[in-house]
Amino acid sequence: MASAHTLHEPDDVVEINTLILMIERQLPDGASIKEVVHKLFVGSWVITRLLWFPFLAAKLSLMDDYPSVAVHTACVVSMFALTLQQLVWTWNFCVPPERQVPLR
Repeated sequence: MASAHTLHEPDDVVEINTLILMIERQLPDGASIKEVVHKLFVGSWVITRLLWFPFLAAKLSLMDDYPSVAVHTACVVSMFALTLQQLVWTWNFCVPPERQVPLR
């Protein structure tokens, strides 16, 4: 059965930041709303990836109700790795190509 919407297959929007990016990519070049949507994307990027992820990583590292030390360590390391990835992506977005961190 075909999906009712055409933005992305399968339906796997993870967060509002991704949804805004998907909407922006669907807009035709020169659309008057495209600049507004891009500003929404950048704003949601700052909120989710530069503020929320580091806060969440710190909060998870301080929680003490994990079932074991191994689970606690795995969760904290994973969240800090994800936070580092967000910061690297942001760095690469903001600097010229010659100063970007190679990701491949």
